[in-house]
Amino acid sequence: MPKEKPFKCDMRAFYKSQTEDIAMFSFVYGVQKFLPAIQTKTLIESFKECFDLTEDDYPSECAIVNYQTMKAKFLKKDKTD
Repeated sequence: MPKEKPFKCDMRAFYKSQTEDIAMFSFVYGVQKFLPAIQTKTLIESFKECFDLTEDDYPSECAIVNYQTMKAKFLKKDKTD
């Protein structure tokens, strides 16, 4: 039987999130992992630009809150950057 891999996050909770939120979280977290000087808000705006999302499609303030919530929930880290 295969050994269960030890993940740092709760994968079940992760997959229950909205697709847009998962994509945004992955985009922002991945870039900040290697370029920590780039602010979350800037990366969210870049994410929206890459995927042609308007403020009506994906409000920036909601995205920031969602990112912070997901980071705290999945990675057990502070809600602030």
